[in-house]
Amino acid sequence: MPSSLTAATIALLVGLASGAFLCGQYKDARLEAQTAAARVAAAQQERKMANRINEVSNDYDKRLTKLNTIIADTTADYDRLRVKRCPAVPKVAATPAAVDAATNGSADWDREIEVDLDRVAAEIIRLGGDLDRANEQIRGLQATVKDYLAVQSMSTFRHQD
Repeated sequence: MPSSLTAATIALLVGLASGAFLCGQYKDARLEAQTAAARVAAAQQERKMANRINEVSNDYDKRLTKLNTIIADTTADYDRLRVKRCPAVPKVAATPAAVDAATNGSADWDREIEVDLDRVAAEIIRLGGDLDRANEQIRGLQATVKDYLAVQSMSTFRHQD
């Protein structure tokens, strides 16, 4: 009986040892599976971030290209619309709205203003990196040109009388 007890004890010990070994192997395999799943999730997140960075970068490049195109167009308009100073060119008479605002309704056509497109256009070029301020300057330039044309048409109309 003692030998069978010893054999049973040995078999029990061998069974426990192999069970512990297999349990350890299971835990290691489970840990490796969790680590692999975390790596896959991190790789997916990294790909998503890389795609988003590329989208933002492409959008930035498109906006920068558009801004550079606007600056180039503004520079071309500046060169085309440049008013050269000439002492023989008379000053432009003020528009009726400007005169009314300045004199509270009297038609004082003796007042004169000077259209300074050089300064406005140079400011547009200087502000080329700031699109909002450049657009404000462009609108100001357009208003100045409209006022100039309105005064020219009024002075032509006055000379025809």
